[in-house]
Amino acid sequence: MKAVFRATTLTALFAGVAAAPAAAQRWKWDIGINSGYSWFSKMLDAERTGLPEDAPGSEISIDHGPLFGAQLTYWAAPKVALRLNGRYASNDVKGNDLDDFDFVEDVNLWGGTLDLLFRFSEPADEFAGMEFLPYLALGGGLKWYNPAGDAFTCVGTDGESESCGPFTTGLPNQPATFAISEGSAFAGLVGLGADWRLSRGFAIRTEISDQIFKPEVRRGTFNGTTIDITSDENESKWIHELGAQIGLQFLLGVEPAPVVAIQPAPTPPPAEPTPQPQPVPEEAVTVCIIDPTAAGGIRSEAAVYRPDTRDTLVTVNGQRVPLGNAVGNVAVASNSTWYLQGQPLVITVGEERIQFLTYGGARVVQPSDLALLGTVNGLPVYADADQVSHIRAQLDELNRPQRGADLGQILEQHRDLNAQLEDVTTLYVPIQPTGCVFQAVQRQEQVRKNR
Repeated sequence: MKAVFRATTLTALFAGVAAAPAAAQRWKWDIGINSGYSWFSKMLDAERTGLPEDAPGSEISIDHGPLFGAQLTYWAAPKVALRLNGRYASNDVKGNDLDDFDFVEDVNLWGGTLDLLFRFSEPADEFAGMEFLPYLALGGGLKWYNPAGDAFTCVGTDGESESCGPFTTGLPNQPATFAISEGSAFAGLVGLGADWRLSRGFAIRTEISDQIFKPEVRRGTFNGTTIDITSDENESKWIHELGAQIGLQFLLGVEPAPVVAIQPAPTPPPAEPTPQPQPVPEEAVTVCIIDPTAAGGIRSEAAVYRPDTRDTLVTVNGQRVPLGNAVGNVAVASNSTWYLQGQPLVITVGEERIQFLTYGGARVVQPSDLALLGTVNGLPVYADADQVSHIRAQLDELNRPQRGADLGQILEQHRDLNAQLEDVTTLYVPIQPTGCVFQAVQRQEQVRKNR
């Protein structure tokens, strides 16, 4: 909804200025739309993520992608103009050398700046052929950023809640959780462009620009379905969004602006009584719980979140209890020796030992995207639901007599199933009992024991 409001606001600004009457004798205004591509500099470096500089995921940045925009320009003089400049992109947050892994998906980026344009040459008084009119652009304004979906809530150090996009990186024994808040920041712009005038009232505009901003990225910790912000320090670096755009410009001649009649201010309404403070309402939430005894290995539990105490409560036997007291003793990676010591996860299938090494950082995965394979020493092991869709029914049937059966025994008894799983190179293990936070592990060479 906020993204729609920003788009509507920028459109209303453009339409309001463009509504001035036009005259064919002079070119004073131009309005256009454009598209292009943008590249982003790193948002977090190795010093922040806690990884070695040459390790995958040591540097976090907004991914490159398409760029769209709209512009309205007023030429106050033949070589000087004011421009309203809006742009939009929606990109993932990624780590270096992790092409198939997204830390945060679909971060909406809206930019609005007021720019000064300085032409290097003047247009002809009367169009007689194609004209090349280069310019320098300098401007400033705001950059809005909003992780799509509003799926997660961050609670700041002041107790205020806001939508955010969390992600976890760092070493397995020293994870670091960050969150991109929904908000806005100052944005500066510098660019070089040119108008390629093709007719009296039409031109193609090309521009290479650098929009500089610093989004709010703070450290936090997962607390059920929320992220508790632990520091007010903004961890992000200044980001350079290098954009290359091409667009269509429609050239308009306008008369002097008409005199605007000033309407008298309306009589203010009578003051309303001061509202009395109301109790802090509870928020209905759904909690993701790791449960290998349930169908699919993950279940959802209805709960309530109390912002005043930051507690998540579930109802058990008619009584509200904290979420942590209602979750059974589930094996998770953060309590497993192999994970804490940086060793591989080993699945023993008869005489074979299949090793899986941790890959990338921990992240939140939707339950619908995963399928339970079984357990390894009690630890639930999942795979991408799409990759095992052809054997999903067989896996569910084998797990039905004993939910959370040992995966190695299942594969030993069903060698055809083991062969079909050889193409699945990445598995997922839970980091904590709630919140659906998973660590990806990647298949290594299989080792066969000697008899």
